Amino acid sequence: MLAEALANQGFLTLRYDKLASGPHARENVPAFSGKLSMQTHLDELAGAVETIVSEKNVDTHEIFVLANSEGTIHAVNYQLQAKKNRFRGLVLTGAPGQSIGESWSQSNLQPD
Repeated sequence: MLAEALANQGFLTLRYDKLASGPHARENVPAFSGKLSMQTHLDELAGAVETIVSEKNVDTHEIFVLANSEGTIHAVNYQLQAKKNRFRGLVLTGAPGQSIGESWSQSNLQPD
């Protein structure tokens, strides 16, 4: 809803769920089990940024990120490592309060 509200105000927005998350997490976790790393998440976010900068009339010096939960870690990691298309600013909300492993274990998303 936030992405829609921003778009209605004239902002270009791109919203996505990280690999092995979102509405299809249950079926995706087994496919990505043991294959996810900080690098795969960095590559995924870099691809999202490339998608945005490929759009007409996008000022690459005016890209902001709004990240939540584990996404805050990946946004900061991208910002620290990016050689181009760095974010003009970061809005980090709801940083993770427990380890990712605990979250997965408690939600029963780990494959048997």
